[in-house]
Amino acid sequence: MKQSKQLYQALKDIMQLPDTLVGSVVSVDKENNTCDVDISGIEIGEVRLQAVIKEDQKGFIIYPAIDSKVMVDQVNSKGVYRVSMYSEVEEVLLKIGDHVFSINQSGILFEKGEDNLKKLFELIIDAMKQTMVLYGNNPSFLKLTQAEQINETLFR
Repeated sequence: MKQSKQLYQALKDIMQLPDTLVGSVVSVDKENNTCDVDISGIEIGEVRLQAVIKEDQKGFIIYPAIDSKVMVDQVNSKGVYRVSMYSEVEEVLLKIGDHVFSINQSGILFEKGEDNLKKLFELIIDAMKQTMVLYGNNPSFLKLTQAEQINETLFR
């Protein structure tokens, strides 16, 4: 990976390439919040998706989709690059303390520790199904069943 950075830097110096380039995402490393990007046949490794490369990083992270186009900026002359814009996103992740919010094709995840929003809605729906009203209207089991289906589709 380091050789590709050096090769890219040498070509950039010779060809006077701009600091911002467009390339295709080759792979994404979610543990280190980096991706590898192919720019005109030259692969740039460990392109940052966050300010620092660190496992279990908190903050806001956008993971690009494989084969999508991204804009890559050079951060410094030592071959450090970052993704600045995305054509396609695989996942958006926000971590603040022990709160996690994530959205991807599988659905939405909102959790704090062991608790999450999907589990909360399941408990409420289950409790409503057992409710019986003596005076007035009982809960609509059709609507509760629809709510369960939406909960399964929307949340993960």
